[in-house]
This record gives sequence, C-alpha cells and structure tokens, in this order.
Amino acid sequence: MAFRLNGKMIMVWFIAFIMLGSTLGYVFLSGFVDFNQDTLQYNGHSFSRDAKGLKTEIAGRQYYFTYAPLETKDVPMDAAVIQHLKEARVIYFTSMYNSTNNQLVASAEYDLNYFLSGNLNKIIVVGFADNNLSIIAPHIACSNATEFLPVVFFEDANATEIKMEGNCIRARAEKGEDFLIEKDRLLYGILGITDEQ
Repeated sequence: MAFRLNGKMIMVWFIAFIMLGSTLGYVFLSGFVDFNQDTLQYNGHSFSRDAKGLKTEIAGRQYYFTYAPLETKDVPMDAAVIQHLKEARVIYFTSMYNSTNNQLVASAEYDLNYFLSGNLNKIIVVGFADNNLSIIAPHIACSNATEFLPVVFFEDANATEIKMEGNCIRARAEKGEDFLIEKDRLLYGILGITDEQ
C-alpha cells in the first residue's frame, strides 16, 4: 500500500505542526522571556507591572497602581484637591450605600485608606452619605467637611471629574472603573508623580 499525500492529509499535518510548534515555543520561550513585564517611564519615575499591578519605587518604598499616570491625566481635577488632602490630618471618605458601583468605590476607598494611613499617617474614617445607615457606618456628608477635615465623596454621575465644593472633594464617575482611575489620579498627585499645578 503506497503512502499518498492528499489535501486532507496535508491539512492534518499542517495543523499538527502548528499545534506542536506553538506548544514548544510557549514551553521553551516562557522560561526566558517574561511576556507580562512591560515597563514605562513617566516624569522621572520607572514603572513595571507585576501580579499586584503597576508599581514604582520612591525613596525605597514600592507603590502600586491600577492605571498608568497618562491614563489618569484626562480626569479633570481642581488644583486645590491635592494640597487639601496633603494638609489634612483626618480625611473622611463617603459614598451612597446603594451606589451601582459600590464594589469599585469600596476598592478605591480601601486603596486610598491603605496608602494614606500606612504611608502618610493620616486618619481615615469611612462612612455613607445615607442618613439611615448610621448603625452600620458613620453618616458622612459634604456638610461634615471643614478646612482641616475634608470629605471625599465618591458618587455616580454623568461625567468623570474631581471637584472641590467648599471643603468637600467630589469624585464623580460616569463608569465604575473611573473610580479606580480617580483613586490613582489622587495617589499620583499626592506622591508628586504628576504635576498638579
């Protein structure tokens, strides 16, 4: 019986070659090349990505972010916001309990709390703007804000922006992911990575 190559047999061999080649390429190259390692430079800071996110080192400490600095610069922010947060000893975070993006708001609040309390020794109080929830969390509204005790109010809105209204900082987000972008925008400003003049 003679061995013949027909169109179907060629296709079978071609697919087998592609599958075997891609598997071998992945196995051998994955040990030598880190496909997930991408680095970038911004304003004198070097950023790299690892399992926790985008990181940079400042004065021997590592800081993690979700978004790169250029990805946050499109969010309009009043110039006074960063200075107000830097000068405050105590900062209130608040949001609506029934926000459609409450998990992303909580994530942004957690990351800001972790950074501000752990690195800058700020006292952070997290609550809700809803009046009827004081049994599970403090009632915190913009009316609680003072010159020395700012309130950061994370709220769903039709536009994404960070605005000062009196001593209340309103972090408004059109989409849920925008809360994480705003969180990083604030962190970059506080760390001096972005110029917030």
